[in-house]
Amino acid sequence: CDATNGKILLGDCDTIFLAFYAVGMFFTGHLADRFPLRIFLSLGMIGSGVFVALLGLAKSFKIHTIWYFFGIYAVQGLLQATGWPAVVAVVGRWFPKGSRGGVMGVWNAHTSVGNILGSVIGSAALRLNKYHTDWEMAFIIPAIIIAAMGVCIFLFLVVDPEEVGLDAPGINVQQDTQGNATDKVESDYLLGDKSIAENDTHRSYIRGMWDAVRIPGVAEFAASLFFCKLVAYTFIYWLPYYLGHLGFSPSDAGFYSSFCDVGGILGGALAGFISDRLKGRRAITALIFLIGTVPSLFLYRAGTHKIHDHHKALNILLMLEVGLFVNAPYALITTAVSADLGTHPSLKGDKSLMATVTGIIDGTGSAGAAFQGVLIGVIASYLGWNAVFYSLMICSTLSALMLSRLVYKEIFRHS
Repeated sequence: CDATNGKILLGDCDTIFLAFYAVGMFFTGHLADRFPLRIFLSLGMIGSGVFVALLGLAKSFKIHTIWYFFGIYAVQGLLQATGWPAVVAVVGRWFPKGSRGGVMGVWNAHTSVGNILGSVIGSAALRLNKYHTDWEMAFIIPAIIIAAMGVCIFLFLVVDPEEVGLDAPGINVQQDTQGNATDKVESDYLLGDKSIAENDTHRSYIRGMWDAVRIPGVAEFAASLFFCKLVAYTFIYWLPYYLGHLGFSPSDAGFYSSFCDVGGILGGALAGFISDRLKGRRAITALIFLIGTVPSLFLYRAGTHKIHDHHKALNILLMLEVGLFVNAPYALITTAVSADLGTHPSLKGDKSLMATVTGIIDGTGSAGAAFQGVLIGVIASYLGWNAVFYSLMICSTLSALMLSRLVYKEIFRHS
């Protein structure tokens, strides 16, 4: 196919992947709460490695039908959906709510680091032949890495601190009036104290999803993440194209776009630490960054439109600031917020919904990420890049509005 059709088909592959990833989230979270997390994660990673390798092997086997790639991307989306609900459930078990925001904010840097390393490894693999076109190895090498890490997870991951004789975080041992030890789960600032469910590790899928959705805050944060992740993934998928529009060469566009990921690392960590300092008021913290995203987007568009590919240092600063604001609420909601809600006091210590809650929230956000592939392409093609950035500002505003009830509760409940 020609270059234009090639770009369209690659865009179709991305949309298929994100759509199946989003759908998969609503099932894999429930499954992760029912199966041993160590085995569940390992199988997902090894399976992802196999299907990434199959993409590269299409060259050796001379497979040119687009339906092969569509199918691989669909299965890949489902397999990679096993990862996020499970890892958030694991990390959430190890840290109490009081420090969870900062810890998970720093931990979430792995997503941006992975984006950067993926670009570096893929680019290096392409150069393994003298024509710099060895795209087969650009898939096979990452496939080997993720499969090998899946084996390491199977061999060494400790899912719960209680497995090694440690106390579960967030449990404060106190004494009653008779001097007997009692457990008190730390209070949660994320609204509501109505009991949702007792411990039940054998919930049906429908009941598990219903119990998770009824946890106060899940629906609002999920709706907020739909718009928030749409904005974040616009930068992941479209920033190199935008930089090309400004006059950057393809290689420079790939290099400089990584600074947006660096800003995202800083933003995720900063949002987490701020939410801890605010005593777990995650909705207020997310709102602060979502409001800041609007002028940040305006500044980035206005600045880059004026300087284009000149003044590389200023371009870097602009990408750092927009990456910080765009990624901060996205990182906070998908990590600390999901873990908080999965251990909400209304669950009375029941851990069997942690991954389900994460799957619902991030699955809804991933639907927004999938939608941006179509939305941004149409807007950029017919209305231009100014319209794209105004659309992103509107999405950030809508994301903030989704949290209005939670912010009100956090302000007046603890004032």
